[in-house]
Amino acid sequence: MTLGKKCSTSLRKTLRLLLAAAAMPVGAYAQTTITFQQGTAGYLGAVDRNLTATTATADVALGQIAMNNGTTVAESQYFLKFSSLFGTGAAFIPTNATILSATLTLKVGSTTGDEAAATSAGVTVAPMLVDFTTATSLISFAGASAVGTTLLVNGPLYANGLTKLPTAITSPAALNTTYSANVTQALQAWSSGAYANNGFVVQSQVANLLRVNGDAATTVANRPILSVTYVTNGTTTSFKNGVNGYVGSRVSRPSIPPMVSWPPRRLLQHRPRSP
Repeated sequence: MTLGKKCSTSLRKTLRLLLAAAAMPVGAYAQTTITFQQGTAGYLGAVDRNLTATTATADVALGQIAMNNGTTVAESQYFLKFSSLFGTGAAFIPTNATILSATLTLKVGSTTGDEAAATSAGVTVAPMLVDFTTATSLISFAGASAVGTTLLVNGPLYANGLTKLPTAITSPAALNTTYSANVTQALQAWSSGAYANNGFVVQSQVANLLRVNGDAATTVANRPILSVTYVTNGTTTSFKNGVNGYVGSRVSRPSIPPMVSWPPRRLLQHRPRSP
């Protein structure tokens, strides 16, 4: 094989390798899903609270949710928070992770009447912008009077600046059944630091009572679940000879093929003379 053919073959191989590399997906990191549930796999970072206009109950077995109808039904809202989510180790979401999806799953109670709010209006979940863990009632949140909203009737809302926009849960319609809400945006915000993790508020849109299992439910598997799917961002490591003890680099001179003149000298020797 002549030198020209060798160079051509080598060039074709190089081009094929470059095209193959260009076709590979960029940033295709493995996805990981992690779940948080009070009392499962050693996780004990969840806190919850049931609030009415006049009362507060912590460590809830059955969270009660109802909308005030002004007469027979009092406002009742369920608050919950999953703390200690981000960190180092298998039990945490890595601090450099990109959140792909997140769901909050609640399970309706098993006693007749627990599903009383099962109507087309359903239930909403909203990320809280203020702490609820020290609240003594729905009207005890700081800053509520500044926006002129009566918390006795509505509780924390996006309109009064105490929550982010809510997410709807498919209408809970059956006893002992789980229902989920998409809370991806909240997890993304907590991960990026856009706003702090103050948990969620679960609110009914109808004047009927709904009961969901809380963090103190007797059956651990029935307690609220936060499920998060993420990918970790790639890290870049730099190496420089003599820096941080690194001495592994070597410089070698590549072999360069000899220059080939054209046309070859042999052809010049046999070129016929012009008459």
